[in-house]
Amino acid sequence: MTKALASFSQEAGNIVAHKMIDVQANNVHIAWQIPQYALITAGEVLFSVTGLEFSYSQVGHDTYQLFTELLLYILFILNAPLKNRILF
Repeated sequence: MTKALASFSQEAGNIVAHKMIDVQANNVHIAWQIPQYALITAGEVLFSVTGLEFSYSQVGHDTYQLFTELLLYILFILNAPLKNRILF
């Protein structure tokens, strides 16, 4: 049985009704997420290790903390959309 709901929005001063329909569940098993998580985790580990190794070996002693902070900030920015998509 299909349920229909209505939502209303205001576009250019006019109230517009939108019809929303419940869709059927798909048949994709949740285990298909495991390879995706493994690939994302491996990529993040390789990026982190490479960046930290570079910051300790190539960047000067007085600026390696700044470089490490920038690296962690970049990781945070790259992971934020992914984590929001998973949690919600």
